Order: sequence, then structure tokens, then C-alpha cells
Amino acid sequence: MAKSFFTDKPTSDTNYFNLFLKYTALFIITWIASWLLLLFFIARKESENADNFVFDNGGLISIILAVAVIFFYIQNATKKYKYGTPFKMTFDDNVSEFTVRVVNTLNEKEKDITIPYAQLVIKELDKEDKLFGKQRLFSFYQQGSLMTRVNIDLTAWSRLENLEDLLLLLRKKYAQQSIGAMPADDRKDSVLSSIEELL
Repeated sequence: MAKSFFTDKPTSDTNYFNLFLKYTALFIITWIASWLLLLFFIARKESENADNFVFDNGGLISIILAVAVIFFYIQNATKKYKYGTPFKMTFDDNVSEFTVRVVNTLNEKEKDITIPYAQLVIKELDKEDKLFGKQRLFSFYQQGSLMTRVNIDLTAWSRLENLEDLLLLLRKKYAQQSIGAMPADDRKDSVLSSIEELL
């Protein structure tokens, strides 16, 4: 028996120009914040050598921080559009396969990711904070490789009428997995994906 869950297909008015503006603004904010953080740590150490080094090499430090920030956002933007945004999930017990349909919200391309149950690993991360509130994040792996992920509470999945049935199935598959097959916890990626959902 196959059981499917779906939401409205995510759409985005983001184009390459808007994307450029968004990441330019994020770059400026993060670059300034990095400088302030660096100066804060130097002030706490009260080291004259550190003060002189920063004063003498301000340009070099600025370049290093800029490159680090650019690399950080390129990496995470690539991940976001590479993995796509899931909007349909199907559990097909007849052929023992899990299929998730995703869309790349930048170019509107869709694709199906089909994973045999024997190779499927689902990782759940539940958390709550003041900025994003309660979040239930599910990551889907095939033989240790991340295929896609979904943040239930920051997407249209939170409005699904039979959401509890979906969560029950996801957690059932999660519970059936052996501990040895579970990938290492990657909290950093989960936090970043949460931020990207709001951008």
C-alpha cells in the first residue's frame, strides 16, 4: 500500500538579481559583525601585540574575513538549492520505497528522490528557541549521503491536515533504523537551514 502526503508546491519570486541583493546585504552584515567580534576578543585579551597586529594588517584581515564570509554563503546557498524543497512524500510499502518530490525554488525545476527502505535513514532534530520557536527538522539520507531535508514548522507542512499521520510514519521509519547506520548529528546544517527558510 502506498501512502502519500503533499502540500502546495513552494514558489519563489526570487530571481538572480534579488538573490544577489539578498546575499550582498547578508555579506555586509556578517562582515561587519565579524570585525566587531574580532575587536571584542582583542579588547578582552588586552594584548598590545594583538592590537599592533590588527592595526598593521587591517587590510589583510578584512580580505580574509571577506573571503570566509563569501565562502560561507556560497556553500549554504548551494546546499539550499541543491537539495530542493520537499512538497510531496510517498511511502510505498508495495515496493519498499520512499519517494520525496522536491522543487528548486530558484529555477522551478522538480525532481523525485526515491530511496529504498533498506537504504533510507531519517534523522530527526527537535528544538525550540526564541528566534524560530518550535522546530521539527527531518533529514533524509541514502547510504549516508544527505538527499534532502525539511523543516516542518517553517514550511507549508505545518498546515497539513494529516500532519500527525506523516510524523508517525517518519518516526516509525526513524525508529526502525539501526543506531550504527545513523549519520553523525549535524546541528550546524540544521540551524543554517532554519535561517535559509526565513530568507
